[in-house]
Amino acid sequence: MDASSGSSGDSGDKRDRNQSSSEGNPSFHFTPRHLAQLEAYLKLCPHPDETQLHIIARDLGLDPEQIYHWFQTKIQGDHEGSESELESPSTEVARKKERRQMLEIADAAISELLKLMTTDNPLWTKSYDIVGFVLVPESYANLFPRAINLPSPDIIHQESSKDSIVVKLGVMQLIEMFLDSENWANLFPTIVSKAKTLRVFDIGSLENKSGALQLMYGEIHVLSPLVPSREFIFLRSCEQVGDGLWLITDVSVDNASLDNNYEGQIPDSPLRKFPSGCMIKQLPNGFSKVTWIEHVEVQEKSEIDNRYKELISNNFAFGANRWLFALYKMCEKIACTSIQYLPAHREISSPRGREVVINLSNRMVQNFCKILNLRDRPHFTSFHVGRNELFWDVLSVGNPLEEITYIPISDTSRISVIKTFNRDDNDLLIFQESSIDHLGAYVVFAPLDEASGEMVMNGESTNVAVLPSGFMISGDNSAVAESRNPHRSGGTLLTTCYQVLVCHDSLTLEMKVEAMKSLIGLIISTIQRITLGLECPNCWL
Repeated sequence: MDASSGSSGDSGDKRDRNQSSSEGNPSFHFTPRHLAQLEAYLKLCPHPDETQLHIIARDLGLDPEQIYHWFQTKIQGDHEGSESELESPSTEVARKKERRQMLEIADAAISELLKLMTTDNPLWTKSYDIVGFVLVPESYANLFPRAINLPSPDIIHQESSKDSIVVKLGVMQLIEMFLDSENWANLFPTIVSKAKTLRVFDIGSLENKSGALQLMYGEIHVLSPLVPSREFIFLRSCEQVGDGLWLITDVSVDNASLDNNYEGQIPDSPLRKFPSGCMIKQLPNGFSKVTWIEHVEVQEKSEIDNRYKELISNNFAFGANRWLFALYKMCEKIACTSIQYLPAHREISSPRGREVVINLSNRMVQNFCKILNLRDRPHFTSFHVGRNELFWDVLSVGNPLEEITYIPISDTSRISVIKTFNRDDNDLLIFQESSIDHLGAYVVFAPLDEASGEMVMNGESTNVAVLPSGFMISGDNSAVAESRNPHRSGGTLLTTCYQVLVCHDSLTLEMKVEAMKSLIGLIISTIQRITLGLECPNCWL
């Protein structure tokens, strides 16, 4: 985490620098490699301070002054006609102070997480509710004593979990995704609904990202409108802690530790993330072993729906196992796009076609998950069912359906392309992703006209608009009881969501009302078909 620091010495203050820049700099020709890396830095950190300029210069083998003038030229070029400088002297002092504070917080968090990763007994005990381990509170408190700073400890509870998995992706690919907020959200579409990098304190080593440190915002959710999402501000660091071994550490940051530049970006969050994250070990076959720890303290500001209380408190909803399953599934998707992947009969044979279909499916799932995270929550009821297969014939209007091709993501996840036949209008292709994990199952689908669908499968079209619909089936509190007692039947929560484009300027009010009636009828019909398939036709009433 150590990084070189200091001032530029002979370069003078910022005002002298700007004057020198306007008078013209000694000519210096950057190599293509320099330019590519500088552009990457510009994206991560468009306004580097003095220390960051030295870090970039060190990594590129250049002089900090050259780096400064390159950034200054880029900024002035992007904002021509406006006065701009990288940082004022007073702002730079505040930034340096903030960076020192962040480094201290990150170093302490890395030290704690490393101990949690490498210590078993007496810190961790086997979980009876889910796969993996949970912290022993007394042992943890003895090893890491700390004061509780959250206000009003009325409804405070802690959640902890630890688990590991092997994924088909290399260490550096994973690290690059974790350090990019957009890629991080794309990596966990069923968990992360929003993500943003607020500030980069250190970009880390060019070779392996060790030493990277950044402030991030995240919003995570469960696939149900019944559970409020969780927002938090956290420091994320990357550190190489051994040969082929990296540690990604997250830890909450108090608002008091931040300067005023984040005003309006910091949510009033009831969530406090203790040192959490993952240890990633490079395996000889190019795979990675990921060990994940989640440890948070939550003060519930609103009452959680009774049907989800135990699912949350027992780490089903936000625990390490759920993060790892989502990571495993996405790594399997990425592996399917490889040219080394050998498709089975009826699978999409083209690597480019598989890549475009998977990207389309990812967009469908992301869009669907955001809809389920809406704050206006309708009324839901639960029902008790067995575990029979579902018969699903959405949008077929009673006409025949056929799965014409597919991509198997895992034993419990699949992307299908389904064709509808004998429609009054043109045949449709329905792109559908289905998945099952310990929390439940979802089916997300979107119809495309046959011509557009064929272009997607051939890898020729990447910007097809989709309007996904689907349903989510998850266990309620009795599902936790069922995990403890296999002879007891668990309860199920069914959430359906449809998106249909019906509103247009040319439609009359009467036509819009009729369209809405049709949509409501479609939802009711869907629920009836699902519950009939589950042999409980009256359980949703």
